[in-house]
Amino acid sequence: MARKKTDLARVDQPPAETQPGRTDEPASSARWWREAIESIVIAIVLAFLFRTFEAEAFVIPTGSMAPTLQGRHKDVECIQCGYQYRGGASLDTEQMPSRGPVVAATCPLCHFTMLLNEGGRYQANHASFTGDRILVNKFAYECDDPERWDVIVFKYPGNAKQNYIKRLVGLPGEKLRIRHGDVLVWNAEEGRYRLARKPPAKLREMLQPVHDTRYIPQRLIDAGWPSRWQPLTATSRDGGWSSDDGGRTFTVRASGPDVAWLRYRHIVPTFDDWEELVEGRRPAGMLRRRGELISDFYAYNASVHARDDRRDFLSRLTGMHWVGDLAVECDLDVQSASGELWLELVEAGRRHRCRIDLATGRAALSIEGDGPFSGTEGDDAAASPSPTAATRLRGPGRYRLMFANVDDQLLLWVDGKLVDFDRETTYEPPLQDAPVWTPQDEGDLAPVGIGVGGGAQLGASRLRVLRDIYYIAAQRSLMGHADTASDYDPAASAGGFAEWFAPDYVRHVFTHPETWHETPLFRQRRQVHFQLHEDQFFPLGDNSPQSKDGRLWEADPYVHRDLLTGKAFLIYWPHPWNVPIPRTNVALPIVPNFGRMGLIR
Repeated sequence: MARKKTDLARVDQPPAETQPGRTDEPASSARWWREAIESIVIAIVLAFLFRTFEAEAFVIPTGSMAPTLQGRHKDVECIQCGYQYRGGASLDTEQMPSRGPVVAATCPLCHFTMLLNEGGRYQANHASFTGDRILVNKFAYECDDPERWDVIVFKYPGNAKQNYIKRLVGLPGEKLRIRHGDVLVWNAEEGRYRLARKPPAKLREMLQPVHDTRYIPQRLIDAGWPSRWQPLTATSRDGGWSSDDGGRTFTVRASGPDVAWLRYRHIVPTFDDWEELVEGRRPAGMLRRRGELISDFYAYNASVHARDDRRDFLSRLTGMHWVGDLAVECDLDVQSASGELWLELVEAGRRHRCRIDLATGRAALSIEGDGPFSGTEGDDAAASPSPTAATRLRGPGRYRLMFANVDDQLLLWVDGKLVDFDRETTYEPPLQDAPVWTPQDEGDLAPVGIGVGGGAQLGASRLRVLRDIYYIAAQRSLMGHADTASDYDPAASAGGFAEWFAPDYVRHVFTHPETWHETPLFRQRRQVHFQLHEDQFFPLGDNSPQSKDGRLWEADPYVHRDLLTGKAFLIYWPHPWNVPIPRTNVALPIVPNFGRMGLIR
């Protein structure tokens, strides 16, 4: 079976080999041969039994689970910012000869499109590498039922000879709704849908990078490109925050009564901007850039093939959906024994905040705007206390923080440990969520903030912004074909699909907040439903825009229990790194890729 026709290919496991000693005695030699043959037979039988009943090795050929699992891909280090990432190569020459080989990839942080093997210069590690090799526990579901968010291996319902790998989101008997990037499950007792939240440990692994201050291109700094992190207070643009290295690190001393804010704006160079910057010119209107909405852009999907149309390629550089579920992470060097720290994430105009007293380490959560915490609906919302917790962030010291607003839940980690609050940190948002902006309140145009008050003094570095996976509300039956472009419902607008959801229009809306209150882009988003029956499971790929999963299969969209193979649990052998042989265009894959080895979450 050709690998290109499957979504998961088996890796053959070789028998174990022995290294026997030597002897010159005939009897000893005969005994040695007998023992060696017996050992080999036993090893083969044990390997067969292990593969049949316990675990089996597979290789990932496609990018439907990227970035969690890598299919055939290019490993790239951005020449502008230095960030290492992977671009998809599933449709390289062998499988899509009309498009030609992959010749360029786009960085997920600075969005620079980099030519590979530019100018004919051979670079050994710009080859198209095979996908991750993984181990699958075939015994996992013999005793226990699969759990939501497991990464599962199964036989494709349309062809039981093909192995697929996806993430499990729907369980037997459930009625699912995919809406605004989330998975919801019908709750019969309450008579409404409830959001299926990711466990915190899996959530951290599934978050995708949007920005990292360790990877700011020097070319942008030299050109005067607006910093993504900018100081702001309610009364002055000088909020006490400063940076002397182009926005890679910051220091602050909050001397006044107001909270001094450092806010993130998603000011990303376009493809055309980078062309001008590389040629030494400053893009027109550069200093007037206000930022844009964070989208579901995937670097894995933005690879360039030799024969790609320029317009088609540029359309892949614009994510088609606004992602409001965000997280912020940073290193703090606290230098004062008192004061307060604020972390803020804005979604649909709501300000989700975590306030930490630096003297006591006490953390309190709050939501400014619609959407009280669970159990505080109606008249009790204003009177109910905020969730609080004790943290180890107390007084001077170095700390690593992450604050997330994902799946309508606020989560806080300090030094990698999840903080346990004294009550639920989930909340109920309005049914219709859309980004908010006014001339007086930037809202979702500045969706992340770090603030200090009460005389606190600290330094901040390694600031990262991350986003959640956005599951597109697609379904094969809609409009009579497999629609993967968007979750916008063209039937709801007289303007039609082509006019309203063209990539140019999406880009215009995302960068012009004046249009957010009137565009149908957010008000008329699609939702789709799936009804599961007994012993049926529903899978989705982490790379939602390019995953052919239960939403789009021509066959049954559900996986029957009999088709389950097992649970993927370990990346045991990602591709090795190539070592070039001097003065040749030959490289040997001999250096293990330890960074990609690890458990699958």
